[in-house]
Amino acid sequence: MTLNKSEVDLLAQNASAIKNGEDIANKKKFLKLSKTSDETLLFGECAGSGKNPYFVSVDFIDKKSPVFRCSCPSRQIPCKHALGLMYSFINGNTFKVEDIPDDIAQKRERLEKRIEKKQEQKENNEKKEKGPKTFIQKSAQIKKIDMQLQGIEIAGKILESIVNIGIAAVDGRERKTFEDQIKQLGNYYISGIQNSLLDIFLTKDMDKDNYIKTINQITYSYALIKQAKEYLKNKREDPEKNVDLSSSIEEQIGYAWKLSELSQYGMKEENAELVQLGFYSYEDLSRKEFVDVGYWISLHTGKLYKTKNYRPFKAVKYIKEDDSFFNCLETDELFIYPGSVNPRIRWDNFKASPVNKEHIERIKYYMSSNFNELGKSIKNMIRSPLADKNPIALIKISSLKKAKGSPYYIAFDEFGNGITLGDISIFKENLDYSMDGLLDSDKDVCMAVVFENNMDTSLLVARPISIITDTNILRIIY
Repeated sequence: MTLNKSEVDLLAQNASAIKNGEDIANKKKFLKLSKTSDETLLFGECAGSGKNPYFVSVDFIDKKSPVFRCSCPSRQIPCKHALGLMYSFINGNTFKVEDIPDDIAQKRERLEKRIEKKQEQKENNEKKEKGPKTFIQKSAQIKKIDMQLQGIEIAGKILESIVNIGIAAVDGRERKTFEDQIKQLGNYYISGIQNSLLDIFLTKDMDKDNYIKTINQITYSYALIKQAKEYLKNKREDPEKNVDLSSSIEEQIGYAWKLSELSQYGMKEENAELVQLGFYSYEDLSRKEFVDVGYWISLHTGKLYKTKNYRPFKAVKYIKEDDSFFNCLETDELFIYPGSVNPRIRWDNFKASPVNKEHIERIKYYMSSNFNELGKSIKNMIRSPLADKNPIALIKISSLKKAKGSPYYIAFDEFGNGITLGDISIFKENLDYSMDGLLDSDKDVCMAVVFENNMDTSLLVARPISIITDTNILRIIY
């Protein structure tokens, strides 16, 4: 069995778990290290805080979904002892070949039965999805759509009341009344619309910046309610046929796509290779959760995607946090959510390999070298009220200069067209690094950037998130 550090690091819940696991391996706290002859099972005894050692094992009978077991009290999976066991294997420590312990053999047998049952259920579900839909299913969908339309009518009236009073004139009592009314929308399968209305009241102080953000949020909510109503009325006529896969309207209304549905609609790429260009996390206060966002490029198609991992505040310690991914990710099936600009993606299983020169060359192949055309394209993308206001792009810069009396830089393409580089609102971190070293570069500079239209200046600004050299990807946002 081959196992590398990158693969083990990705299994850990966080950076602290990686460090603790490495410490256990480096300090040789394992009293016994064992493996099966086929190396599909690692197991051992690790010294702990008590007088008795912990019994720990990692089962690779299905390497894509290893099973971790440990007698320690930790609720973290994998725990530091399981990580330490794998790091010990990677470090080349001696593992004695032994038979599978009886208790693990029994657990393995039960696991194999569960896997067989799960596979059988999956095949049955696929048969149902490919087969004709029953009248009952269609009737249930129409009933749900009617509920959604009813909720949208209520949401529209709430928004109209907010606008009639004037957001700046809403007092504490009225604010509480509106928030209570909005919470009732949770009964109508329109959580996206519900959250868009809650976002209006996220800021209490109506200074200039917050006032502009609130007005933009009201505009977004109005457009979402209007388009959702039109879309659902059309979908009601034939719920199976009239599904919009070219936009994210379903998700914006509040629908959570299943991977099986995306597969059914052909929303996937097979044998995909991905490289992450940037990563950040933020708090979504209306949804009361942390959101981990990754920016990715498909090496086969050049398409730019986003991943989003949601971690509710109440369950944050039970859900694994996403992190920066510095390898090339390979997956048999890449599932692509409906959307027109940088759609969201997910995958089930994957393997990792180091990013090499060939990967870098393929990324550079997709660089945009005409900023005039790119700028027009980006402006068209974000023109719609429901569009993603922060699309990503790859650009090839021929020259760079510092704007006089401004924190911005100006990047030029080979034709002399310029793009403004600077800070944007979605990133808390300021552009506090200096690009002075790139100003006198005698060769093209390649960057991945995130765009935003600055509301104060009406200036389209690109925020660099990584610099692509001939041999590496230098992260700026990670």
